Amino acid sequence: MKTPRVLTVGPDYRLLRGGIASVLSSYKKFDPNFLFLPSVNHENKIVKLIRFPALLWKIFRTIKSHPEIDLVHIHGASYSSFWRKYLIFLVAKRVCDRKVIYHIHGGGYENFYRASNFIVKQYIRKLINGADCVICLSPEWVDFIERNFKPRKVEVLNNVIERPLKLKHGRQQREITNYLFLGDIVQRKGIFDVLVAMSQLSDAKKSVTHLFIGGNGELERLESQICEMGLEDNITILGWIEGEIKQKYLQASDVYILPSYSEGLPISILEAMSYGKAIISTRVGGIPQLVIDNVNGYLVTPGCPEDIADKIALLSGNKSTINEFGSKSTQFVEEYFPEKVSMRLNEIYDQVREG
Repeated sequence: MKTPRVLTVGPDYRLLRGGIASVLSSYKKFDPNFLFLPSVNHENKIVKLIRFPALLWKIFRTIKSHPEIDLVHIHGASYSSFWRKYLIFLVAKRVCDRKVIYHIHGGGYENFYRASNFIVKQYIRKLINGADCVICLSPEWVDFIERNFKPRKVEVLNNVIERPLKLKHGRQQREITNYLFLGDIVQRKGIFDVLVAMSQLSDAKKSVTHLFIGGNGELERLESQICEMGLEDNITILGWIEGEIKQKYLQASDVYILPSYSEGLPISILEAMSYGKAIISTRVGGIPQLVIDNVNGYLVTPGCPEDIADKIALLSGNKSTINEFGSKSTQFVEEYFPEKVSMRLNEIYDQVREG
């Protein structure tokens, strides 16, 4: 008898950036039997559309030609990602008669559902209610799923991150407090609120505060507002960073800041916590299960620069609090390393097979 196998489907982690790609890359490293096919392998929307039929056909052929594949684990998000994953669900479940796990990522899924018209909502229900299991990133998402749908099974699975390769355990000694933001340069990530907040700091606090910004997006708007607010000496724009360069800035920073308007379970916060950083973020999505207010960081109101400014003022130059918060972050993040997540994921696979 052939050993049962799981086919994982999602964005091509070998070519693309983002939270789901990062999770899939980690899966590949801790699972020696990882079998993967991409649902998308290009960032351009038109290219995605053109290539998708061939990718869907390959998924179909792989499932049909490998009877040992008994589970298809689909990683998806909202909007165009949903429609690709819905078609993959139909192929895997309805055409090939395999059990399907639908793993929801991305903080905008609830907004996507609520903003959709009646017809689109029906398709969302068909996927969530038809999957053998829905995986969410936090208990708050489970509550949303159970209130709005009738899933056969819904489970929480932590996102996974790798342990830092080079982690210095020294405590912060710098006079300047370095903040780090990583992500898309767009309004919903809260980066423009951070600029307003920094402009509101007293001269004394501003003199000991520096922000590094890593990401792509509305760079012209970002540069313009930095100049308008006179923050040129307080902010460094890095562009998109990854690999060793990202590790360097995670190591060199003191506080990680991500005041998003909506999120799932941000990989970037988990990575910052693994490097022992204090966190400033918001009470959205799964963030409150990562960041406990006044324990390993501060939680602020989305879209409120005044709140952000207050928390920056509390941390800038405050070495003892930064070090205390960072130590707690290191403790809390243990549940998100591969050993724990892999064990939990295999439990879910076994439960779905037996269900």
